[in-house]
Amino acid sequence: MSRAYAAVLVVPLVVALAILVAGGNVPLFRALQSASRIVPPVLFEAFWQSATYAGDGLAVFALATVLLARRPDAAWAGMIAAIPGSLVLQGLKALVPYDRPALVLMNDGVTVMGPVLQHGSFPSGHSVAAGILGGIVFLAYRSAPVRAAGLLVMILIGLSRAAVGVHWPIDIAVGLAAGWACAWIGWQAAGEQPWASTPRAQVAASAILGACAIGLLFHPMGLPAATSFRVALALAGALLALFAAQQGWVAQRAPAATRGAAVRDFAPVYAGATPDRAATTLEKRMGLIDFVKEAGEKLFGHGQAEAASPAATGGSDAANSGAADAILNYVKTQNLSATGLTITYDGASSTVTVYGVAPDQATREKIVLCCGNVAGVSGVKDMMSVDQSAPEGKYYTVVSGDTLSKISKQQYGDANQYMKIFEANKPMLSNPDKIYPGQKLRIPPA
Repeated sequence: MSRAYAAVLVVPLVVALAILVAGGNVPLFRALQSASRIVPPVLFEAFWQSATYAGDGLAVFALATVLLARRPDAAWAGMIAAIPGSLVLQGLKALVPYDRPALVLMNDGVTVMGPVLQHGSFPSGHSVAAGILGGIVFLAYRSAPVRAAGLLVMILIGLSRAAVGVHWPIDIAVGLAAGWACAWIGWQAAGEQPWASTPRAQVAASAILGACAIGLLFHPMGLPAATSFRVALALAGALLALFAAQQGWVAQRAPAATRGAAVRDFAPVYAGATPDRAATTLEKRMGLIDFVKEAGEKLFGHGQAEAASPAATGGSDAANSGAADAILNYVKTQNLSATGLTITYDGASSTVTVYGVAPDQATREKIVLCCGNVAGVSGVKDMMSVDQSAPEGKYYTVVSGDTLSKISKQQYGDANQYMKIFEANKPMLSNPDKIYPGQKLRIPPA
């Protein structure tokens, strides 16, 4: 657990301890109810009922559909975290039978929106769910604005439980801390794990979360002012899940669909060409990126990868798996990594497919080059996404007589910028003078 993550965990625990020691549960509850009136009367009930509805278990799963397209591993981590979250919630409710504010205060100045609950106050289940959601977002994304948004939603859901009059502040604080801790447990099981980022896992997670989103249409929870939010969340969640499921389904079937004529269908320049007579190309292409099959690192020919070498007629599943492992190991030797990095190889089409979430665009492009600059690979299908978006580079294929200075002159109009190209292709390039015909290079934006 990182220091930043642990620091956030400590905050609600300290708040809970301070409330317990100072006996401030009742006055803080009244203060939160009073502060909730900052929302204009015309929006008051709709705002707070919608905020509190967002913390329901089904609603949190529907919110998690935003993770499916780019971070299915995070979606799985959240679902797994719900298991210890439910156990902790039910265990604490059984151990600490605490009555709700409406019963303790006998409705004396208590604003209750929705069903009037009386028992089982500690801790807040909605806050546990919100803590899981906030924790997963924090662990899955490095972006400060995204993390801040996750924390804001988490805190808002927690505070809404006091605003609608059903939970004490200490219930909320402990619930958020429990959820945050359970998110970390779920992350250890699925976060950045290859199995949780495969197309099959993406389809399965989409089906589960999509079903939860649709379930919201039949789950009003006695909060009539939240109806518009509930229906909108249900429809948005279902559409996001459908999109992610389609994305995963296409990716899952891609290797079979690209056999035989797949490379020809994408019109590669170098199918069957020799490096010496390969024409100069400058590419900026999504999807299948062509490579010179005869050029590159000699990774095949050892163990299982031998059967998937260019001499093979197609390769068995075991051979394809061995070749994929050889390429994956090569990527790792270059100190390149991506969340859920998964590589497959289809010997029939000599095509590599790579999945995962790279930390940035440069890493993504370098991983593609590591997969493609391999003897026996004629194309790489790039199915990756990135955490931090940036302008895309271009791909250039080296021809006989090329130098980095010559390429720099062609691309930037200045031969002296050759070190820019060299740096953009490290660590695969160890020397600016060591390039070879048929090798594909990254050309970073000017």
